[in-house]
Amino acid sequence: MDEVVDEIRTGWARVRPELPTRSVGAVSLIWRLARMLHAERARVLAGLDIDQATLEVLANLRRNSGEEPMSPGDLAAACGVTPGAISLRLRRAEQSGWVTRTSDPADARGVLVSLTKSGRGAAERFAQIVLEHDEALVAAMSDGDLARLERLLERLEGSIHEATRDASPG
Repeated sequence: MDEVVDEIRTGWARVRPELPTRSVGAVSLIWRLARMLHAERARVLAGLDIDQATLEVLANLRRNSGEEPMSPGDLAAACGVTPGAISLRLRRAEQSGWVTRTSDPADARGVLVSLTKSGRGAAERFAQIVLEHDEALVAAMSDGDLARLERLLERLEGSIHEATRDASPG
């Protein structure tokens, strides 16, 4: 295991030996990897003059065939954000000329969001660059390694959901 993890475990064992440190290695590594992945994605996107939030809007619309409009609520759910957050994202994408908002013919108060021709091209171009870059980041791993890692991370995610569902600190 890594020196930092060993130092953390040893330090806590010295001052508070009853504390559980089994998770330190995995959680520390995941935090470190998350920071690295976040910084690397931000670097790539900065070169494309787009942010992650706007990319998620374009990608969700494009994966929805790029032809079918989506409601802001459906986009918010797909992006895992609040309706307020999706409004900000849509404003940025609209200002860039990548999306349009139109009235929903089935709901007088509703709005539908669609990719513009420029937005469709941007979504495809950005997706290709980002996905090829992400592929390069995991190039040292086999398909089997990636599948196992994905299954383990899904189990961890489920464990976190279960542990935090009704938990409160204290």
